[in-house]
Formats: sequence, structure tokens, C-alpha cells
Amino acid sequence: MPTITSVRLDPFRPVLKAGTPSLRVTAEQDLYIREILDICCSDSASAKKAYAAIEYVLTNNTPGPVPALTSLTPATTVVAVPVPVVVAGTGFFVDSVVQVNGVAVPTTFVSDTELGFSPDVSVAGTLAVTVLNTDLQVSNSVNFDVTAV
Repeated sequence: MPTITSVRLDPFRPVLKAGTPSLRVTAEQDLYIREILDICCSDSASAKKAYAAIEYVLTNNTPGPVPALTSLTPATTVVAVPVPVVVAGTGFFVDSVVQVNGVAVPTTFVSDTELGFSPDVSVAGTLAVTVLNTDLQVSNSVNFDVTAV
């Protein structure tokens, strides 16, 4: 008689496929989901799968809004004077990334309307600042000017 083995099925496997883009939840939703999972899940692997499934259901796998930049504070500096810059706008997420002249730079998420970054100010010129969301939606461009001393 053949031996029958039990195979445990992963209930989220059909939903979450390799290469699935990151999905959008607000920072507040993210916090609540993680708190619920910490209480309900017995191990971190189960919590990660449950988190991904909840996120998928909450967002219905639809792309987030296109980010839009309204201003940079400050909008200018002089060569060799590093300054942290606050990007103001809408449509920002925890995983949004500031791009300077099309190159991603280390970004600090402040809120869904503010991001922070520190531009390279070693050379004078105008830097085009944009924001990229994980689903590859790019914002409008705002200039940051670095002037010579």
C-alpha cells in the first residue's frame, strides 16, 4: 500500500507571486497591521506572510497615486555647505525614494507629504529633484540650486 504524506499548503502562495511589486499602505496602516501580526502570529515567517496578504487585500494590488512635488526647503545652497532638504508634496510612501538628476539618493520618510534627503553639494549647478514610488511612478521635477561661493 502506498504511503500517503501530508503536504502543508501555503494559503498565500497563489496571491503573492515572485516579483510582485511593493504595495501601498499608509504608515499608520502599516503600524496597525504589524501590531496585530505581532499578537496573532506564532513566528516571524508566519507574520511576514500574513502581513503581505493583508497588505494585498487592503490595497487590492492597485498602484498608488503619482507623487507630486510642490517645494524644496531650502531650495538652494552654496558649494561645500551640506544642508538637509525637505521635499514637500503629495503621494509619498514609506518606500518612496528621492532622485537627484535621475539617481536615487538616501531618503528619509517623514510623512505622506514630506521626505528628506541631503544633496551632493560638491559642484555648482542645478539639480533636478524627483520622487520615485516603488511602482515606478515618478513625480514632476523641482530644481535645487547649488551656487559657487
